[in-house]
Amino acid sequence: MKKAKHTKSMRKSPLYCYLLSPSIMKTLLVIILSTLVSGLYAQNISFSTGLEKTVVGTELNVASGYVTKNNWSLGVFHQTKIMNAQMENTGNKPGSSWYGLYINAPLANTKKINVLFQLRTGLSEGKFIVVVPAVETHINLSNSISVSLGTSIRYTYPAFSLKTYVYPFKRRKR
Repeated sequence: MKKAKHTKSMRKSPLYCYLLSPSIMKTLLVIILSTLVSGLYAQNISFSTGLEKTVVGTELNVASGYVTKNNWSLGVFHQTKIMNAQMENTGNKPGSSWYGLYINAPLANTKKINVLFQLRTGLSEGKFIVVVPAVETHINLSNSISVSLGTSIRYTYPAFSLKTYVYPFKRRKR
C-alpha cells in the first residue's frame, strides 16, 4: 500500500497552516498541560470558545483557565480573525490573531447568573501589546456548562462577544 503524500496545495491551505502555526501549538500545549495538572490536583478549570464581533470583523476565541471558589479566574487565550473565501483569495488578512493572558474578577454572583469584569492582555501579531477591558454576564446552564454575553472595547470601538464555557470537573458550590 502506498502512503498518502501531502501535496503542495495541502501544505499551503489556510487550515493546514493555521493548525501548525506556533501560536496554536503553544495554546494547545498550555491547554493540555493545564488539563493534566488540574486532573492530578482536582483543581477547577474552564475551557471556552466563542465569537467576538469587532469593528473589523468577527473573531474566534479559544481559552483555558483556572477558576477559584469565589469565581476569580486566570488563564490563557488565543483569538483569531475569521476569514471568508474572498479574503483568502486576495491574501487580505486584517486584524489576524493575538494571544495572551486574561483575568476575571466577579462583580456580582448568584446561583444562575454571574457578572464579571475581564481584562485580556497579550501580543497581536507577535509585535504589539494589546489590553482589552470587558464586562461579561455568565448564565449557568448546569454545574459544568455556562454561556456568556459580553461587551468590550476593541480598536477604540465597542465589541460584543458570545462564548460557551465548559467546566470538565464538577464546579464547587457557591
